[in-house]
Amino acid sequence: MSYTVNLTSAEELELKRLRRVEKNGKLLRRYQCLWMAHENFPKKEIATTLGINIDTITDWIKLFNKSRLGGLGKLHYEGRRLSSLDSVKDVLIKYIKDKSVSKLSELQDFLKTKHCLVVEHSWLSRYCKKTPLHL
Repeated sequence: MSYTVNLTSAEELELKRLRRVEKNGKLLRRYQCLWMAHENFPKKEIATTLGINIDTITDWIKLFNKSRLGGLGKLHYEGRRLSSLDSVKDVLIKYIKDKSVSKLSELQDFLKTKHCLVVEHSWLSRYCKKTPLHL
């Protein structure tokens, strides 16, 4: 199912203003994503440009369609569970640096054998992007 963005003229003006004044990078990416979706950019291009997952674009468009700009401008982090990888983040950073890890599969094997953590490839990729884990 394809989700679309249809902004009213008042919302277009407000979005333009928000994109100019917003200092929070997380909110600014949401606003930029919404504008790009409204301008009919392909989701793949939006994802590449903003450094986000295509599923995130869909989530933000659904959020906008449900509660418009007011809902899109609220970050809801309370109540989220912490990642099991957070407890071994420092170990992962050291391991990547010491062993010159360049593939997620190597990191997956390390997590499985040394920490009994089985992490799906896509989740590990997202985690590495969100934290300072540079392969």
